[in-house]
Amino acid sequence: MYEIYNTSEPEWKSITKNSDIHYSSQYCHLYEKVFGWKAELFLWKSDRVYVIYPYFVRKIDSHNYDIISTYNYGGPQFHSKKNPSKRSIDEFLNDFHNYCLSKKIVSEFVRFHPLFKNHRPFKSTGLLEKNREVVCIDLSLSEKEIWCGFNHACRKNINKAVREGVKIFESKDSTHLEKFYSLYIHTMERDRAKKFYFFPCGFFEDIAKILGDNASFFFAKYQDKIIAAVLFLHSSDIIYAFLGGGDESFFHARPNNLLIYEAALRAKANGFKYFILGGGKDPDDGIYRFKSSFSKKTLPFYIYKKIHIEDAYNRLVAERRKQESKAGREIIAGDFFPEYRK
Repeated sequence: MYEIYNTSEPEWKSITKNSDIHYSSQYCHLYEKVFGWKAELFLWKSDRVYVIYPYFVRKIDSHNYDIISTYNYGGPQFHSKKNPSKRSIDEFLNDFHNYCLSKKIVSEFVRFHPLFKNHRPFKSTGLLEKNREVVCIDLSLSEKEIWCGFNHACRKNINKAVREGVKIFESKDSTHLEKFYSLYIHTMERDRAKKFYFFPCGFFEDIAKILGDNASFFFAKYQDKIIAAVLFLHSSDIIYAFLGGGDESFFHARPNNLLIYEAALRAKANGFKYFILGGGKDPDDGIYRFKSSFSKKTLPFYIYKKIHIEDAYNRLVAERRKQESKAGREIIAGDFFPEYRK
């Protein structure tokens, strides 16, 4: 048995009231506004087991759709007193597959939550992939233990930021949000980020309004100038480093190290247990090295790629390759999924 809810229905909020921020209707509504995707909550029930699964439905053409789970983390979450039985898992997978067939949903891409380990029921599908490791600070440790968990270079950079007079503050003032946006977009341009990451300013304004106490904007100020900023999302006992940016002219003052450190201390003081910093593009790129300088604790991050309508998927890939060929371009083989969106 299953039910489908959209973000405007109060049932979604009620069902996920004790869940992570990535499962909330408010969070999903943010992406509906930016991308025009349709967010759905799939609620599946059987004896002693229920599953909550928020995702976005994206239109491919006039007949077909695909779905992706919430960004950065999400995926189906099984709730039961004991580990779900193979029968329950198979029934859920079968019911969801049939639902996708009925709605002409060609493919499904899932990002699982590294702390919840909700990828485990999907091991038997053969469609599960370990994508990367994400860095996590254990906030249940003492402040001294957290500090000692930073590597030598990280501690040195934090001390330098303090000596340089860098100050950290929180704000959701409109002027500060505009500065956040300016630093963020500048960073995306500098890093040649994918189009997806160029969120409009209104996205961050909506985060401040819609997510309320589940979002915090931290800023680093140096010589009366805001030089770096990070947006953190949080709910229950988990805080996430979400998006941020900085002025490279002031990297020498090491504001980002102090930003993360201050955020960790404040999160600990407010009762949070886990601080997920995320991973990098590659196992040993600069982003990952920076994050891993704060903690040796890492969590495996899994993804799931499912083709629900194989003939439609193959046709879409062939059409895309034909289009690119006519334009003198070629789709290079790789791991991107679904391939017709590469």
